[in-house]
Formats: sequence, structure tokens, C-alpha cells
Amino acid sequence: MPPGEVDQLEVQHPGYLDMVLEDWSAEIDARLTKRYTVPFSAGSPPRVIQRWLCSLVTREAYLKLGVSPNSAQDELLIAQAEKAEANLLEAADAQNGLFGLPLRDDARNTSGVSKGRPKVRSDKSPYDWLNNQGRD
Repeated sequence: MPPGEVDQLEVQHPGYLDMVLEDWSAEIDARLTKRYTVPFSAGSPPRVIQRWLCSLVTREAYLKLGVSPNSAQDELLIAQAEKAEANLLEAADAQNGLFGLPLRDDARNTSGVSKGRPKVRSDKSPYDWLNNQGRD
């Protein structure tokens, strides 16, 4: 957003941008808390998180100022925010770690097994149980 529009929004609705930034930051943290280390460090959160936050807050700011229904720029801003929301949902549900965000320590998996351990063995033949039963 151009600085003049940011100033205009702050004059018309004091504190609105700060509130929206805090709300979206909290929502991003809440969605990603199961898999990733959140809150992300305030000094340098991952660039992708910054980009999502920027797209989401910019949309909210322009909606508060008012959008022109025929404006291609406004449609583009809304589409970017929708893409950011979709990517956020994908990052929260990702099983394969599509986004390179810092994982929580308990979410790291060194063995390749995410829950419990295997309950079957593949090195035995289907008839080994009969041979073992006969030995007893």
C-alpha cells in the first residue's frame, strides 16, 4: 500500500492496522502450531510467512478503505490473499512438509515412523508360524 493510503486508513480508523496484524499473526500461529515452532521469531520470521501476512493484511486494509468492484488491481489483491490462505491451510495440513518452516522438536521424525511402530514383519514367510509352532 502506498504510504498515503496507510496514513488515510490510520486517520479514519485508528489502530485498525495494528489490530489486523495481530489477528492474522495469531491465526497463522494457531493454524501452524501442531507442526511448526510458533510463534516464529519476531526478528526474522520465514519469508513465506511474511508474504502471507502481507497479502492477508493488505486485503483487509483495502476492504476497510473500500474497493472498486471493477478494479483489476483490487481483484488481484483479493486473489493473492486467497492464495495465501490456501497455502496456509496446506502448510498446516502438510504430511510431506511442502513448506520449509522450522518444525517443532516433537514433530521431527528420525525413524520414518510417525505413530507407534510397525506391528508386522516382512522378513518372515507366511508359513514360519507353523514351523515355530511345531518346535514348541
